[in-house]
Amino acid sequence: MVTPSPRSPRERIILKCVLVFVAVGLAVGGIVAVGNLARGMLADRDRYLFEFDAVECPIPPGLSRGQFLAEVQYLSGIPEKLSVVDADLPDALMLAFSRHPRVKSVGKVRVVSRSNVSIELTFVAADGP
Repeated sequence: MVTPSPRSPRERIILKCVLVFVAVGLAVGGIVAVGNLARGMLADRDRYLFEFDAVECPIPPGLSRGQFLAEVQYLSGIPEKLSVVDADLPDALMLAFSRHPRVKSVGKVRVVSRSNVSIELTFVAADGP
């Protein structure tokens, strides 16, 4: 029968550190997986949905709020209802507004709650006569 050679104190410390890092990694991975699963289950619930036309943003001169948001929605194909728990929502809103010809740049997108979604916009200078 072969007996394993005793490990040095340094080897034991390294082994314990590796086991701790593996355990922490598994715990964090589990928490992330559960969070993603919960987000996916909640995304379509009415409680987390908001109407696209509820987005707070500046409006370019010469357009009404309704006209501008309708044009952004039409040009981008973004849906009428969006979920505030969707991790891709800020990027989707940035892309949607950037497709409007009057928008020069899209700034910060804030998603605080379904009644508090805002986006910063800079508009192309209007052509003068």
